[in-house]
Amino acid sequence: MKILISALLLAFTFSLTAQEAFFEDFDRAVHKKDFTREELNGMFRSYSSLLTPHSDITQLMAGLQGEKMKQFPLQEFSQEKAYKKGVSRLIKSDNPNQRILAYLVIASAGDKTYEDVLYQKLNEETEEGNLRWATMALLHLKSDRTTPLFDVLVDHETWGDAHMAPLFFQLSPDSLQQTAYRRIHSEKPMARILAAQILTQSPLNDSTELLLKEAVREWDIKIKGYAIYSLKELEVGNLEETLKPLLDSSQTRAIALEALANSPTESDREMVVYQLNEGDTVPDDVLDALLGSKREESVRLGLQTLYRQPVSKNYYFNVFKKKWLYTDEMLPDVLMALDSLENKDHREHLMRAVRGRKDKATTELLLRHIRTGRLDENYWAVDALEGNDNPEVKAALPGFILNPQIHTANMLERAMELEIDTLQAFCRQMYQSEHSSRDWKRASIEYLATFPEAEDRNLFIETLQSDEIESFMKRDAALGLAQLKDQSAVEFIILASEKERSTSDYNCRSYLWSLSIMGGQEAKIYVEQFLKSPNTPVVEMAQELLKEWND
Repeated sequence: MKILISALLLAFTFSLTAQEAFFEDFDRAVHKKDFTREELNGMFRSYSSLLTPHSDITQLMAGLQGEKMKQFPLQEFSQEKAYKKGVSRLIKSDNPNQRILAYLVIASAGDKTYEDVLYQKLNEETEEGNLRWATMALLHLKSDRTTPLFDVLVDHETWGDAHMAPLFFQLSPDSLQQTAYRRIHSEKPMARILAAQILTQSPLNDSTELLLKEAVREWDIKIKGYAIYSLKELEVGNLEETLKPLLDSSQTRAIALEALANSPTESDREMVVYQLNEGDTVPDDVLDALLGSKREESVRLGLQTLYRQPVSKNYYFNVFKKKWLYTDEMLPDVLMALDSLENKDHREHLMRAVRGRKDKATTELLLRHIRTGRLDENYWAVDALEGNDNPEVKAALPGFILNPQIHTANMLERAMELEIDTLQAFCRQMYQSEHSSRDWKRASIEYLATFPEAEDRNLFIETLQSDEIESFMKRDAALGLAQLKDQSAVEFIILASEKERSTSDYNCRSYLWSLSIMGGQEAKIYVEQFLKSPNTPVVEMAQELLKEWND
């Protein structure tokens, strides 16, 4: 797989013509005995969306390019004689490159008739790349024979950059559980670790609990943490006897605390509470365990601890990984913490947990924080107001924006969201000032483009013509001109689009949209050029715009 990564990162486009070309190249590969690695890589470069729909890299590139991936893009091809004869010949070939192509095509076709042959190949292949692609084929076909696949992962997965494991964990939970039971006592440490991880994918039962507790007691200290992690994820109880001896080890203390904080057993959670007063400040790992718990009572205690007890000034907690903080049940405690916390970093992190809420208590708290806050603190309070359309917010925003003591650039985002259209003069000043930050310039030109006035025409044109201004601001300027319906400005939008087109047609999409708003024959002729773009999403966009074109 390693040798093919760079190929997958290259151009990612596909069309009917490319599909026909693939059939021809496939036929050539079938009948060419000296089919080389370079030729195989060439097919990867040209047909990645056909040959590797199961690759996370292909899926990433598809998402970036706006492509819609099919699970089995060669499914129809699998009914053709060319497929049946070709794959039968390739998979028996002595040429390893041809066998890789067979594995890729079988996976892309969703052809389970080759499942037994693929498992046989797992035992026969000696080259790493061949073994990996045969395994990937079985994973993409969602085989339920998970134990042989498990063994391949243990010996051949690159865990720092895993590509097979994500597909493996999507297989049948029942089959995965039985495989874990078979391999959790393996002599191979990686097999034990993977078995423990697998057990988190199926519901807890007595056998799983017994095996994991046994693993915590018997495994080497270097890998005990993986078994403890599974206990934590499954919210296993009655852990005091198993985990108490491990709280004194730096290798297991943090994960043991997390498992105890997740336990449904009160005496287990009390062991975490006992750790709160161990030193002059609350230990970071104790706070992490409480705030990251799946149990409401543990999270509530963690929040209260943040502002009631001395905490390290450098303590950091990742709000996004602490789901309880986002719940309605926890909201009063979150608001209390926001009002009580002295550490500004902690307040900023916690603001993320109330983002988008519209209730009265949250709205009042956020507005109060902005009025009394500092520039370096107000960004997250304003960010948390996203989607909040309460009248109090709309009434307060203009005053906030005009006050340099408290205003932040993202206030203009909220103003646009709430359709506050009275700030053009302020935004012109901020955009043209040499003292304004890039964030303020970006927000100001976006605001002016959203609510353009006739006097902004020259400012928009100057933006489009400047070589010093970044593309994002030019695209906003084009939108502003479009909304002014100034046909004399079409040429300026086209010139700006052409400059960005030299790199990729994708860069022109905002300009095409602006031209469609403006309408007219000159703009239409330019948009029609993109019907021949090599990038399918750009072609589709041009087609949609022209379908609704306003002459």
